[in-house]
Amino acid sequence: MKKYGKLIGMAVVLAAILGVAIFAYQKLQAEANIPSLEEKVKNSETEEKKGEEVTENAEKEESKPEEEETSGDPGAKRQEAIDVTFYDSEGKAVKLSDYYGKPVVMNFWATWCGYCKQEMPDFQEVYEEYKDKVEFLFINSTDGSRETREKAETYLQEQGYTIPAFYDEDMNAVYTYSVNSLPTTMLLDKEGRVAAYAPGLIEKEALIKALDTLLGEG
Repeated sequence: MKKYGKLIGMAVVLAAILGVAIFAYQKLQAEANIPSLEEKVKNSETEEKKGEEVTENAEKEESKPEEEETSGDPGAKRQEAIDVTFYDSEGKAVKLSDYYGKPVVMNFWATWCGYCKQEMPDFQEVYEEYKDKVEFLFINSTDGSRETREKAETYLQEQGYTIPAFYDEDMNAVYTYSVNSLPTTMLLDKEGRVAAYAPGLIEKEALIKALDTLLGEG
């Protein structure tokens, strides 16, 4: 009876922890009004069209760019990402915040995920093009049963991928960000604020457009 009582107590504590984590991220999404990658691309294209339209009235609109500049950071309304810990290829614990200072691509994946494998070649190409300007964190959902570090490392080696792989062996990042499906991709700006997200497969062009927008923020 004591054994069962301890088990029940542990289950209650675990459920409470997970509930708090999920609630925290859902609250983050609601408060930040985080756009999807597709929305971010559309917004960027709209801004480009607006720029073309106002060129004829440049003299009248001179004060507006100055006002926008003095208004400060374009991402000021974004919510700060929740810092999480995962492990690098050498087994060293690292934090998400260690990579702030550049825009961050955080992709959650697993070897059993067909769509993850489908989008991986595009991510490899984007990584090779943007690796000097953007941090890429490919976080493997390493639950220890369906997915293990060994399976993930073997797959990456066999396919010849060089994208930086990390392992969520404590499932800290997955639970904190309430990742319910794979793949899931999140974009952070250089200040570590959530700029966009994409649950499911994303197109290479959409990812590139979103990254260019973040890099253009200065």
